[in-house]
Amino acid sequence: MRKILVCLFILMVLFLTGCNMNIPNQDDQEPITLYKVVLVYDEEKTETIETEGEINLPKPVKENHVFMGWYKGDELFEETTVNKHIRLTAKWLEIGTKFNVFYDLDGGELPSEWLRYYYFGEEATLPIPVKKYNEFLGWYKDEEFTDGPYTVISASEYGNKLYYAKYQDNAPYKNISYELNGGTLSNVIDKYIAGEVQRLSFPKKDGYYFKGWYLNDDFSGEAISFIPNTFNDDITLYAKWVERTLENATVAVYGDSISTFEGYLPEGFAYYYPQSTLDVKTVGDTWWYKLYQNNNLNIVINNSISGTGVLNAGGMSGYQGLSQKRIDLLINDNVPVNMVIIYLGINDCKIGTDTLTFKRNYKEMIKTMYDTLGDVDIIVCTLGAATFSYNNCYDLRIEYNSAIRELSNELNFYLAEIDKVITDENKDIYMANMLHPNKMGMDAIYNEVMNSIDLNIGA
Repeated sequence: MRKILVCLFILMVLFLTGCNMNIPNQDDQEPITLYKVVLVYDEEKTETIETEGEINLPKPVKENHVFMGWYKGDELFEETTVNKHIRLTAKWLEIGTKFNVFYDLDGGELPSEWLRYYYFGEEATLPIPVKKYNEFLGWYKDEEFTDGPYTVISASEYGNKLYYAKYQDNAPYKNISYELNGGTLSNVIDKYIAGEVQRLSFPKKDGYYFKGWYLNDDFSGEAISFIPNTFNDDITLYAKWVERTLENATVAVYGDSISTFEGYLPEGFAYYYPQSTLDVKTVGDTWWYKLYQNNNLNIVINNSISGTGVLNAGGMSGYQGLSQKRIDLLINDNVPVNMVIIYLGINDCKIGTDTLTFKRNYKEMIKTMYDTLGDVDIIVCTLGAATFSYNNCYDLRIEYNSAIRELSNELNFYLAEIDKVITDENKDIYMANMLHPNKMGMDAIYNEVMNSIDLNIGA
């Protein structure tokens, strides 16, 4: 019985240690260690080598292929010799394999015929991009421009490629200097390219409204809001200021059909008022014109378009509220308006734009106004009650107003809370139809907007 147990133990040890056996040599002296190396050349050929020492790994060949190395699983086995149990698989790359080529052009343009992909085993010439006022210095493989320049992809290269274009700026720059007269300018544009139009940013000054950039220190001539393409010299710009009072403010209205009136809008803007069936018969009946009539506010632009919203362009393609093209119209005679009154959003509600989308784009609209106009006072009207009988406009309008209030805290604009004066309880008194206010509704809007102006900006 004891002999049987000893035999079983010996067999178990041999089973667990596999081929890594110590085999006595012929002189029964030091044992010999055997290793098994399995080399998988491809699907058709596998070789197993039993060795008692270190072996050199072969470099196999295969027709129309290039040997890429031995791999252990997914990792390259970088050693050239082996002295252990291991299974290695040969990796091959077929000559003619197709790879993509990508470019970071940094504002440049590729020629009409350019290299979109290349084939392994064939040299490929990289295209030469063109960038205005720049000399192309070459393609690099890194954003820091340390690996390059390259003009070709060699026949030995493989894999998808990304190249970065490096240029030397040779533009005919001219300098811009500023006399801010006590103001500050956060986005300083200190040069321009002769022959190119350059938009200018606008400064701010506590207690003052900006009234334009001038080329003369006595503010003679016309104000400019951009450098025209006719300029070809260094220039100095002089900032003009007036005291920050309502009398000195230039005001723009930014809205939809509720704020329109025929003959008082930019040419081609769609309007709603006047309507023969409504009691808003003259421009003096509108909420926004009453601001001018009763308070002598200088309304220089009514940028309102019937049917539009923050995202909705109505029948005016490209003139949705957040569009730069429409916001650019708030620069009057090359001077940014000082105050914008926004009553916009009910048409977004009408078409069912979800609240998150509305809020995100409303925020973009306000930020674009600040970026474009500089230190501008923005008063935003919440949406008064409407009598839509379709979609979920009632719930959306309430959600929109909550979003507008949240953004007023974040973006520092003022509120005229129209939803508190034209409510679901009194809308039959103030509304002429499902969307548009009558004369009494116009009066209610005017009073709330004027209250906001008096409270936030002062008389």
